[in-house]
Amino acid sequence: MVRTGGPGRGCGTGGFSMLEIVVVMVIGAVLVAVALPNFNKLMTRHQLDTAARQLAADLREARERAQTERTPYEVKFFKEADRYVIRKYVQGQGFYLVHSVELPPRVDMFYAKFFGQVQDHVLWFNSFGEPSGAAANGAVGLKTRAGGELRYVIISKTGRVRVSDQPPD
Repeated sequence: MVRTGGPGRGCGTGGFSMLEIVVVMVIGAVLVAVALPNFNKLMTRHQLDTAARQLAADLREARERAQTERTPYEVKFFKEADRYVIRKYVQGQGFYLVHSVELPPRVDMFYAKFFGQVQDHVLWFNSFGEPSGAAANGAVGLKTRAGGELRYVIISKTGRVRVSDQPPD
């Protein structure tokens, strides 16, 4: 804004008054204060959705690799540490770590159960890519640290993997 003339002002001197600058800063601060909680909630939900989709993709990859390589794979879940590992089994040599994943800081693993498995927090894919065990369906539950949002990665007996916001049947 250019002002010319007037009492106490030289001709051609332009600029904003201190009051105008303070008013604009107050309006900006109010807008940030209103938007920030919604932004944090949006970022937390995004991290939860991303973690659930990544877990589903990792399970699909372990299944496909088991089929392709004709060797068992295991996915082991550590709820307390909010992480999981994917390992390949080599006959006579044991397990080899393929992939280790830690969940994002705002996401917790609160549930990991696979029925029909030797250990209920471990999912095995046999050398045909099928979940091992008589009734090897199960799920992994993820939630935001605030506890408001839930996602379930559900694995069916046939090996189908899907993400849902509803708990498994």
